[in-house]
Amino acid sequence: MRAALLALATLAATPAAASVGDALSRQILPALADFSAASADLGRAAQEDCRAESLRPAFQAAFDAWMPLSDLHIGPSETGALSIAFWPDDRGFTARTLAGLIAAEDPIAGDPAGYGEVSIAARGLFALEMLLYDPAFDGYGPDDYSCRLVQAI
Repeated sequence: MRAALLALATLAATPAAASVGDALSRQILPALADFSAASADLGRAAQEDCRAESLRPAFQAAFDAWMPLSDLHIGPSETGALSIAFWPDDRGFTARTLAGLIAAEDPIAGDPAGYGEVSIAARGLFALEMLLYDPAFDGYGPDDYSCRLVQAI
């Protein structure tokens, strides 16, 4: 029994074997590739059919691909993560910003380069989630402004 406890204590005290290179090559880079592919699929799906019920599976795949990366704050993801997932939004900026864009039918939704200047609250996965799942936003059709907004995000 003592030998087993000693062996267990010895194993628990050893340093982690994984190096930074291992973490990058085995976890981080594959996760980034998965998120990149899922995001590209989401973009294509939005161009084909922007309606909420049609886009939800591609959104789910992109969101699921984002989750393993969401807590990494190194390099560009340190500041860029909020543009992918503005959260928490306990003051309701996302809903207010999206509602304002929709009410004004702001032409910025048709300008991919310009849309990057829109409030961070109206960009990324959580803004798209609101447009796809919130009953206040998800009833749009393919010819509505909200469809163009979904495609812009």
